[in-house]
Amino acid sequence: MRFNGEVVGQREARQFLKKLGKVGQQAIVRATNNAGRRATTLSNREIREQVNLKAGYVRERLKVTKATRQRVEFVITANKRGVLMTRYPYRILKSGARVRIKKGGAAGFIEDGFETVLNAGGRRVKVIAAPGDRDSSGRRKRYRTGSPT
Repeated sequence: MRFNGEVVGQREARQFLKKLGKVGQQAIVRATNNAGRRATTLSNREIREQVNLKAGYVRERLKVTKATRQRVEFVITANKRGVLMTRYPYRILKSGARVRIKKGGAAGFIEDGFETVLNAGGRRVKVIAAPGDRDSSGRRKRYRTGSPT
């Protein structure tokens, strides 16, 4: 989602800010950053209304670039990276794993899903995995991580 906002004022207001020079520019930068900070909060809330993620996790993933006098622009971006199932509320059952991803929707079910810890670049990461299908000899293939069906 991308939002562009442009502040257009009356001619008198622009002339007044030009007369102020650096002080006027700093006022514009501060106003832009203040509006951007509020937009960041609203973006965080909007994301959390759609999916069951914690506010701190979403806040960490939002990248904010503040306005400066040289570049009067406030930018909020987020990665389109996948999120581990263990970040959502989940429950491991005898028959599999139940994960509640959407805020108001039903929980997804991963048949025979289980919780395990993987080594990811020297860090131990908890994931929800599901065993693969059995091959012709009756042995299970290596397990895979994935989304609920």
